[in-house]
Amino acid sequence: MSGSRTCAAGWGWDTGGMSKPAMIVGSCVMAGLLGGAGIIALAGPLSPPAGVVASTHKTLTDVEPRTAVSAASTPGDADSAFRISQPGSYYLIGNVMGTAGRHGIEIDASGVTLDLNGFAVIGVAGSFSGVRATAGAAADVRVMNGTVAGWGGNGVDLTVTRGASVLEVTARACAGDGIGVGLNASLRGCVARGAGGDGISSSTGGSIVGCVASECGDDGIVVGPGSAASGCSSSQNGGDGITAGAGSTLSECAAYFNAGTGIRSSGRSVVTACVASSNTVTGISVLTSLVSRCVANNNGLDGIASGSHGTLLDNQCAGNGPSTTTGVGIRITGQGCRVEGNTLQANDTGILVQSGATRCVVVRNGLYDNTVDLTTAADNAVGEVVNFSGGGTMTEATGAWANIRY
Repeated sequence: MSGSRTCAAGWGWDTGGMSKPAMIVGSCVMAGLLGGAGIIALAGPLSPPAGVVASTHKTLTDVEPRTAVSAASTPGDADSAFRISQPGSYYLIGNVMGTAGRHGIEIDASGVTLDLNGFAVIGVAGSFSGVRATAGAAADVRVMNGTVAGWGGNGVDLTVTRGASVLEVTARACAGDGIGVGLNASLRGCVARGAGGDGISSSTGGSIVGCVASECGDDGIVVGPGSAASGCSSSQNGGDGITAGAGSTLSECAAYFNAGTGIRSSGRSVVTACVASSNTVTGISVLTSLVSRCVANNNGLDGIASGSHGTLLDNQCAGNGPSTTTGVGIRITGQGCRVEGNTLQANDTGILVQSGATRCVVVRNGLYDNTVDLTTAADNAVGEVVNFSGGGTMTEATGAWANIRY
């Protein structure tokens, strides 16, 4: 046969008796592959529809369905630089600078979200509070994502509002409290530093998670009755580190180097997996509460102190009362307490059940290198102190309820 065959690479071989390949220059022949058919391109109609063509652009409200805090949209009044008087979502577009005799931003409506948007609300001497809810903001106010600093009153004051939320806000160097909220409020990831009063405070039924208070003039973190605080830290405050009202839960919190007591809880509360260290008075002080798996070390007076009907389980108390001769690992001052499974190390007295504290149970505690291991008043059930400081084998004769010196 004669003629040539083509391949996709554009090479061909002459079949008419020639042996060397011949390069086919140009593109492959398409007519034979397409079988002679043409290529048809389809497009839309060339004529526009009848009538006026509507705009397809988005308005600023469509793009950002919130209201910027400004003199035009949220004008202030005699005692505030800006005032929010309608429900909705608001945000900052820059820092807010305070003036003497005025609040920074007042919220006078329920259902308001204020996003600080990473900016700061900055006060001056003689100013009032940075962000403040009035009586008109009865419920559901949220403040988030920014800094409030240097105000003559409180940093964030939502104490008149029910169900408030404060998220990732830093309150710094305010003369009053750092951040304060009312009933059933939630705080997450907030920081209060250098407040003249309390660092962070909430009323009844609140939740505080992952917050930090330091160098405040009064208590670091205060939670009202029926509240919960977890993962919080409070240090170097002029009062107590963390205080909780009756019926509250404190878990995985730390209190360090506070001028008062590290952690203080009122009746029928739970304190678990917390650390209280190097506080001036007592590490953990409770009444009618459960304290478990906590560490209370190197506090000025006592590690853990409990009034009546406290249950203290599996805690570690070491080196308390370093500058006194009366430091106690666990001190019991009321009746009906249970002290079990704790480790007491290098305290002046390991466990002290004071005179007048009766009907308490003290069993199965570990005692190591205390000046006095255990002192109890009359009318209490106390396991025998068995000395294993020189080693030995524990047998059934040791007693299941014995307190062990080692």
